[in-house]
Amino acid sequence: IWIGTANGLNRFNRDLETFESVDILEIKGGRNYISCIAEDHQQNLWIGTFAGLKRYNKKSKKLEDVSVPDIPVLTNGVLFSLFVDNENKIWIGSKGGLYKFDPSINSVVPLPEAFNLSAADTAKVIVIRQDLAGTLWFGTETSGVFNYNPHENRIETYSFNEHQQNGISSNWIKDILVYDENTVWFAT
Repeated sequence: IWIGTANGLNRFNRDLETFESVDILEIKGGRNYISCIAEDHQQNLWIGTFAGLKRYNKKSKKLEDVSVPDIPVLTNGVLFSLFVDNENKIWIGSKGGLYKFDPSINSVVPLPEAFNLSAADTAKVIVIRQDLAGTLWFGTETSGVFNYNPHENRIETYSFNEHQQNGISSNWIKDILVYDENTVWFAT
């Protein structure tokens, strides 16, 4: 079990029932602040920190910087969420907006065209999930929820409206749970 903390990455060894600190530097914040963890389809571990994107090297047991020269926030900025989709692309929610990273070429790839027509690409995305139909759900800090349907290249936005009886209760979304093919829960 991997655990991200404000003081580094830890691994729980079930056999020994112990915690092991992983590559924690004697610095405060930034790189040691682990905000999210994701595993891709090749079982590579990706770590989001307050100092950019890292990849865990299983041989050296070290966090390696992922250099993305065109996107400084991914190299040394604040990341909030990572999600590996069905196509093994990593969606990254950051302080600077939303990005899509292809680990096979170690590079950011353009967001689908629907994102150009919405404010979704600049939202502070806190949580990302994918439902059984392949639709991606994005929970934001202040902009509610939006989903992206890749089959229709369409984005839908859901935000708090005090006059709407059946809407979401807040624009601050802390978590998303895809329960089944017809139900998605939001924690606000």
